[in-house]
Amino acid sequence: MQAKIGEEFAGMVTKVANFGLFVELKDVYVDGLLHVTALTNDYYHFDEVTHSLTGERSGQSFKLGDQLRVVVSHVNVEDRKIDLQLVGSTAPSKGVGRAIAKHKRAAPTANKGPRGNRRR
Repeated sequence: MQAKIGEEFAGMVTKVANFGLFVELKDVYVDGLLHVTALTNDYYHFDEVTHSLTGERSGQSFKLGDQLRVVVSHVNVEDRKIDLQLVGSTAPSKGVGRAIAKHKRAAPTANKGPRGNRRR
């Protein structure tokens, strides 16, 4: 797959996680990761019930079974990992497009001191 870096493929979302989408590339039958940081210009929320990532501002949703066009952006042969990027998207910028799991948000602590949520 290292020779295919930069090539465009049709793919289908086979798994959705809080950190991104696993996409099976058609005709190649390998899975790659479209990391949530590659989903630029929005903040994506993970919903484990609907198996989806939904943009906070745009409302754009990626879910299990979606058909996507992706480009192979990086291949790590030793770790057997393939990184993907959406066709037409720009390079990811640091901190943009982060996903959070709604169920994993930290609840405010009951023992607030004079400095807010900090514990002594």
